[in-house]
Amino acid sequence: KMNKVHYLLIVWCVSVIHHLPSSVKADNTGYGFTPVDVRPCSGRPGQSWRYENNNLIAEDDGRCLQIGDCNTTPGDQQLSVVQCGQSTCSSQNQVWTFNGNSIVSKLDGQCIDFNVEDGKVQTWACSGAPNQNWTLRPDGSLLNGADVNICLSVDLGSVYSNPVMDRNFPDPTVIRGSDGVYYAYSTMSPPDCHICISTSTDLVNWSPVQEALVTLPSWSATDIFWAPDVSEHDNVYYMFFAANSANGSDKCIGIALSYTGYGPFIDIGHPLICGDPSHIDPKMFDAPDGNIYLYWGSAGYPIRGRQLDSSRVRFADGSSPVDIIQTSNEEYEALVEGPWLTYNPRQSGYIYMYYSGNNCCGPTAHYAVMVARSLSPLGPFEKYGQPILALGGRWTAPGHNCIYTDTAGEDWIFYHSIDLPVGNYYVRKLLLDRISYINDWPYVANTNSVPTNSSQIGPVSS
Repeated sequence: KMNKVHYLLIVWCVSVIHHLPSSVKADNTGYGFTPVDVRPCSGRPGQSWRYENNNLIAEDDGRCLQIGDCNTTPGDQQLSVVQCGQSTCSSQNQVWTFNGNSIVSKLDGQCIDFNVEDGKVQTWACSGAPNQNWTLRPDGSLLNGADVNICLSVDLGSVYSNPVMDRNFPDPTVIRGSDGVYYAYSTMSPPDCHICISTSTDLVNWSPVQEALVTLPSWSATDIFWAPDVSEHDNVYYMFFAANSANGSDKCIGIALSYTGYGPFIDIGHPLICGDPSHIDPKMFDAPDGNIYLYWGSAGYPIRGRQLDSSRVRFADGSSPVDIIQTSNEEYEALVEGPWLTYNPRQSGYIYMYYSGNNCCGPTAHYAVMVARSLSPLGPFEKYGQPILALGGRWTAPGHNCIYTDTAGEDWIFYHSIDLPVGNYYVRKLLLDRISYINDWPYVANTNSVPTNSSQIGPVSS
């Protein structure tokens, strides 16, 4: 019987011609800060500011300037933008006052300073020097006195409006590979692909789809595959996916491996688990307790979780499934599926499980995203109690999401939704919106729990 090493050797032989060298490690562990610096004044996104209620607000995305690390040692203060009111240490670290042309921090009484030698923007003892002089001009730019054309600037992502992929791309997973490429994977979309893959450099503009699962598993009776979950560990890409069993009566979770995010992904030769119709929509999660878990669920059954062993392709000895999210009589919870887990230490150490219900597709589609949280990977999980993303405007049945944390530490939700004006209830397009937090609960920023329709500033991708 072949083990994981044999599988990886096969994968390497098949995929070596596609292999790209590793250059940039994924960075998904930020805290929601986007650092500020100075750039030539150009009117680019991120250079327009508004002074309101003693806050300096970045006009393009509505976040507030703050001392990010709350350290009062001169020169050590990291200036960044972060969600207004979501202070990291003090109610005063987002409070600024203008004293002439100086901008003074309420936290430590020091002034915003542009260090012309190293280019750093920091707070420093107020001196009235030209590099501490700032002029808020009518166009919103903050001009520094040390140069005739240098403005306070924050790096923001590309401008976009939904959908970010104007085609069928359901049940998305989005990751950044160690090669620096952004990869998106989705459920089958005949005739293009059994598992679809697209790539991007900015998380907003995506390439035409290609096939990720070139060789189909011999143990599946059909060519129907869905809900891929892909992640990279130790330079190996693991794809968990759902499929029908060999006899066609059971649902199964399979695993395919590749040495590149592009694939091709090679099935390990057998399903990880088969059983009742709930055995779909897998999600692997590396928990803060150091263990690895797999979650799945649908078809009126609970969402379940179970520990994997360190190989990631087998369940841990002695482990068994644990019921985590139960169905309920709530509007969207007669069926629960599509689990996605994240951990953000900044949010009081909570593990968040996003999940969707209850009917994804077709003319009667009625679907939304919910969330629950826990301090333990197997629960108990506390439900938020209402959808954080539901139908609105031109979009209906949004759901089956993934969460991506950009290079500035901001969380973003990718999900599919049906475009009502198009009228095809079986085409689920790829949408994107920003996640923020209130009282340690996530919500879709800038909306009333509905997909955005207007232009937005996208994720920071560089």
